[in-house]
Amino acid sequence: MFGTSSDAISVCGTTGATAVSTVEIYNGITWNSSQSANFADFHTHGVGTPSNGLRIGGNDNTNSCEHFDGVAWTTQTNILTNTSNNSSIGGPQSAISAGASYKSLVCNQYDSPAELYSEDLIL
Repeated sequence: MFGTSSDAISVCGTTGATAVSTVEIYNGITWNSSQSANFADFHTHGVGTPSNGLRIGGNDNTNSCEHFDGVAWTTQTNILTNTSNNSSIGGPQSAISAGASYKSLVCNQYDSPAELYSEDLIL
């Protein structure tokens, strides 16, 4: 999920034990369905707004990255290191995502249109 309290987007999730690509946009009053993401996932994070946002990583140590322009999702260059349960900061043109990767902590830097840097962090 990313955006603000009056302009937010919820991306992916689960129905039972199954990952889904469902997307909903919040306008401050109600939630409305939008075009599904290209990849079903959960525990994914993003940065930006519902009209210019980036979904990064997710569960199962995925490295997928997608951009949303308010209408359609476009697959971006994958982040270098798979992460799970990540957290992201920044914007859609320049973001940092940190999360777990097989018992280590990883930081990925994304600078549109390609990722520039990946670093294992010491626990």
